[in-house]
Amino acid sequence: MQETPEIYAVYVMANSIMTFHVGTTYNLQLMVVSHKENADPNAFTSRYQLHNLVYYELYSSQHSARNRETKLKSLPKNEMIELIKKMNPEMTCIFQKYLVGETPQVLNKELSGKKSTRRRKSYPAAHVYSLRSLAKSGGDD
Repeated sequence: MQETPEIYAVYVMANSIMTFHVGTTYNLQLMVVSHKENADPNAFTSRYQLHNLVYYELYSSQHSARNRETKLKSLPKNEMIELIKKMNPEMTCIFQKYLVGETPQVLNKELSGKKSTRRRKSYPAAHVYSLRSLAKSGGDD
């Protein structure tokens, strides 16, 4: 049996007035449920009722996911809204669609192997997986 690759998610939770929380996790389903149930009453997501999964991207490396999380956190609000609307035009909770694999795969310019002009250690371009492609390859938990 083929081993399932580790998948990391960068996700955005929102409330009805478009307050955002950007995070990274190894288990998106568990993390979203945790936010929805206010598992930590002192957490930002609990205090501001951020219960809607409005956006996510999947990565094969934790390093790539954390880098993308940092980039998303630095976006101005209007750019964050534009990005979310590309995947989720209605900006509604897509958690149920995520569970059944109906949300689209997301691949941004930053992930397509574009070379940086900065001098730093280079990493291979992140592999982004859709849930449908994982299901077809026989990978499940």
